[in-house]
Amino acid sequence: MEAKTYSREDFSPTERIILLAFNRAKGRSFTQLDHLWVQKVTFLFRRLLGSVDAVQGPEASGYIAYELGPYSEEVEGALRSLCNERLIEVSQKKEMRLSGTGTAVASQVASGRPKGVSAMDSILELLEDLGPEEIILYVYATSPEWARESKIGHILDDREARMRLAKKLYAREKVSAEKAAEIAGLPLHRFMGVLAGDK
Repeated sequence: MEAKTYSREDFSPTERIILLAFNRAKGRSFTQLDHLWVQKVTFLFRRLLGSVDAVQGPEASGYIAYELGPYSEEVEGALRSLCNERLIEVSQKKEMRLSGTGTAVASQVASGRPKGVSAMDSILELLEDLGPEEIILYVYATSPEWARESKIGHILDDREARMRLAKKLYAREKVSAEKAAEIAGLPLHRFMGVLAGDK
C-alpha cells in the first residue's frame, strides 16, 4: 500500500499550529507534551497572533474560558484528527510525539513560514522547563480574564507561587522586568525591591 502524501493545505490553521508546536518542541526540555500542553501552547500562539491582528486571536481557534483556563474544542478535535491520521502518537502515559510521517509533515508545515516559526520558538523558549502548573499560572497571570471560569483560579492568589515563577523566568532572561512584575502581580518598583532584597 502506498504511503499517504500530504500538503500544507490538507490541514486546518489549528492543525498547522499544533504540528508546528510539536516540530519546534523537538530537543527542548518539556516535562510532558500532552493535551494540556497543546491547549496552552496553541492559546499562547493565537494570543501572539491576535496582538498583531485581532481576528487571529484565541477566538479564531474557538477558545473559551474553562475549568483549566483557556480551552478549545476545536484544538481538541484537531489533535484527535492528527492522532487518527497517525501523525501524532500517544503513549500509555498520555504523552504525545510526532510519528515518523508526522515529523516529515510538520517540517513541511514549518518550512517557508519563518514568522510562524519565530513566534512559536519564542513561546516554547519561554515555557521550556516549566511544569504544567507553572504553565497554567503563567497563562492566568498574563491573561487573568481567561481564568474566570477556572476551578483552580485560586492559584492566582498564591503570591509565593507567582513570585517564584516571576523570579525563575526573569533570572533565565525569558521575560522583561515589567513582564516578571506582571506575573508576580506587583508594581515594577516593588518587584525590583524584592529582587534587590534577595541579593
